[in-house]
Formats: sequence, C-alpha cells, structure tokens
Amino acid sequence: MGHTGLNAGVARKVGELTLTKKTKLPLEPLKTITLGTFKTVAELKKAIPNISGEALCIMANDSFTMSQDEQEIRLVVCTAAQLGFTNWGYQTDILDAAKAWGLKICPREGAAYLRIALQEQPEGDRLIVLLDEPVCVATYIWAFSVYREYARSGGKLWLGGYSRVNQQPCYAPDSKFAFMLP
Repeated sequence: MGHTGLNAGVARKVGELTLTKKTKLPLEPLKTITLGTFKTVAELKKAIPNISGEALCIMANDSFTMSQDEQEIRLVVCTAAQLGFTNWGYQTDILDAAKAWGLKICPREGAAYLRIALQEQPEGDRLIVLLDEPVCVATYIWAFSVYREYARSGGKLWLGGYSRVNQQPCYAPDSKFAFMLP
C-alpha cells in the first residue's frame, strides 16, 4: 500500500506535541466505503452478524443517523504513536491531534460499514472508530471497535464498543484508529 502524507497545517500545540507546517503524517490507506447503501439501522444491523451491546446502544441512540444518499468516504488507519503519543493518550487529545493533522472523525454509521467491508481483517486486529461525543447509558460509550477475535475464541468478526464509567478512555501508543480523509 502507498502512503498518503497529510500536512499538519499551521503550528499547533496538542497536549505535549507541537505540530508544524513542514510535518507530514505517513498514513496507510484503509478503505473507501460507500455510505447510504443501507437506508435503515435495522437493515444495517442485519448485515453484521456479531454486534456487542455497547455498539447496539450507539446504534439505538438518536445521534446515530443513516445517510439516505450514497456518498463515498476514504478511510485511513493511524496509531496513537503516529499522531505523536509516546505514552497513553486521552480520547480528546487523540481527536485534537487527528484534527491538527487534517483528519476527520468517521461518521457513526461509517464504523458499521467498515465492519462489513473488512471481511479479511487479521485475527486479533482491532480498529477504533472514535465518537465525537460519548453515548450515555449506564456507562459512557466512547468509541466503536471493529475487530476479529483470535481463532481460539472463534475468529468471528465483531462490531463492538468501548465504554467507561466515569472518565474518557486512554489509548496506548499502538492503538489503531480509523479516520476519514478530507
């Protein structure tokens, strides 16, 4: 796969990082997916055999909307380390760093479409699709997780969620995120 370099734009300070105009972020293109091919949440859920309770909560929330017109979005994967985090990073800091690099948050329905598109995902692989705002039920659900179980657990493809009781999650430098290209 080729690399796409994004400019960080102007000099900005994000947490402990200073991003400058000359900085490039090498990104691995992941997928181009087409939103709007499913018109209802029910249709979308039928296309995904394994959905966790957290993911179902996000999909049942009013903030989860479905595109009625087809539109393509280009997704890339980057790690927290690629965004500049050598230690754990809070979700808001990860989002701020991604924005500073010119990346966009994936629409909520995009996580479900990504789960459908990544049929060849390696076992144990996990991609995090961050939410702009958590969904509050008994806990706060902060992100979707698009993953494949290890073979010893069945090797199934899942659309999951990340939840925390009181605070936003922290992610390790090797955590992998899916973001949208502008």
